Amino acid sequence: MEQGAKRGRLILWGIGGVMIGIAALKAVDGLGALLVVQQPVTPGEVIVVLNGDVNGERTMEAVRLYKAGYAPKILFTGDISMGPGDSALAMRADALRLGVPEKDILIEPRAKSTVENVQFARPLLEHYQFRTVILVTHPYHQRRAGLLAQKAWGDKVRIINVPCRQSFWSPEQWWKRHQDRRIVLREWLKLMYHWIAGQI
Repeated sequence: MEQGAKRGRLILWGIGGVMIGIAALKAVDGLGALLVVQQPVTPGEVIVVLNGDVNGERTMEAVRLYKAGYAPKILFTGDISMGPGDSALAMRADALRLGVPEKDILIEPRAKSTVENVQFARPLLEHYQFRTVILVTHPYHQRRAGLLAQKAWGDKVRIINVPCRQSFWSPEQWWKRHQDRRIVLREWLKLMYHWIAGQI
């Protein structure tokens, strides 16, 4: 009798341990999912694409949105002295190759960070009187980029967050992949830094 009760308790402890483990994994997955901000795509006046587009996914998403008629202009921001994906000129070249007319492309050629992306884009948004911006970046970068943009551009600019549909990164089980672990840790550390610095 006593052995049966002991075995029953062990089974219950085992089930409880498995459930706690599952809950913990879901919570860890959630740290990746919280970085992603996806809003319904509605028409805007310009698509702003941040540099860091080494594999061209941000540019391809911007071109898809442009061709679908969501905005008549694309603004690429990134220092032109930097390499492919980080240079506004390189991203513009990719967009031209994908069929976007040169007249519909704007560039901001100095930014070397996300903070500078949004700060240096602001004068262009003001000059062209853009009030509705479709903001395109990678899913893991979208929350930080969106918060920084809202702080830099103010309440007069409406931001529509649209991460790349095709991305090398996924929030599901990110903790299993070395590169994704680095990305998620870096993004959360940067979010904390921006919050302490009053940038978001």
